[in-house]
Amino acid sequence: MPAKKIKIISVSDAASAMSSKSAADNAKANNKSRSHFMLGLYWLIIAAFVATACYMMSRFGSGVATRDNVQVVESAMPEEEPLRAVPDMSIEYRESGKNKLISGDTVGALNDFTIAVERNPNEPMNYIFRGEALMSGSNFDAAIQDFSNAIRLDGSSVAAYYDRSLANIKLENLAAAKSDLDSAIRALDSNGETNGITARDIYAKRAQVNLWLRNWVEAEGDYTASIAKNTGELDWNDYTGRAEARTNKGDYDLAIADYVSAVTIISERIQKTPGSTTRENMSRQAMGFFEKSGALRVKVGQMELALQDLQAAHTLAIALDDMENKNRLQILMSSIK
Repeated sequence: MPAKKIKIISVSDAASAMSSKSAADNAKANNKSRSHFMLGLYWLIIAAFVATACYMMSRFGSGVATRDNVQVVESAMPEEEPLRAVPDMSIEYRESGKNKLISGDTVGALNDFTIAVERNPNEPMNYIFRGEALMSGSNFDAAIQDFSNAIRLDGSSVAAYYDRSLANIKLENLAAAKSDLDSAIRALDSNGETNGITARDIYAKRAQVNLWLRNWVEAEGDYTASIAKNTGELDWNDYTGRAEARTNKGDYDLAIADYVSAVTIISERIQKTPGSTTRENMSRQAMGFFEKSGALRVKVGQMELALQDLQAAHTLAIALDDMENKNRLQILMSSIK
């Protein structure tokens, strides 16, 4: 507690002289090139749908969000504190453990952090780092114990509260996770400590938890805070999460606006994404968002715009050679007509 290629056979004079096996191999290579071209071509078509949707949304008083966003950090890597007046005999092992944890040597990192704890059991950072290593090894109960020890020593540690929330999420202790995220926000507000964690990270994670807990109003507020506090690249997950909360609240027009924002982010991002697999995955997500937006438009009586959204989803299904969704969306469009 996160494709089939478009097939076309290219015929040439040289290919006609080859064996059937060679021809098949050439066809596969051409299919891949053709798939990349077609997906890009279909996104040009989708861009027209997005532009139309943005224009029509402006008529209904809703705009497309333009604020930047960043991806949620799934684990905190605390920054080192300044050296204390009394020498800390655990620093050497803590540093060694950090390097091993970063390199993927979880067992070695855990051993080093355990020695660090033994050498200085009063240093909360030692428990936080060992908790990180334990989480990497899926030992979430033991990780929670270490994060709790860090909180006992430093009740204002943003990293300890945030990391304990992640461990609680893994164990599906959602109420406990929400409580930890509440504490992380209070600690951040009171002392400004971040340890590599931003306010956006905490709000985005709490928004997810509130969504799972069906706290629609709180989820909407947290997603809005996450969007407002970001400083990096746009993240459509904030908008689709908020759209889900708003849908469950019955705020369909606002939810539609969020889905339009999400699709706009994807349409802009996909033009700069070189990997074909990533582009296809993004296109599949956009297809789902178009369909959800279309369903909401039907609820509010925007039948023409609903049909446009479903047509955009249908266009993407064709580009992705997704016959199942293509046929299903065709039936949905027919029911609106």
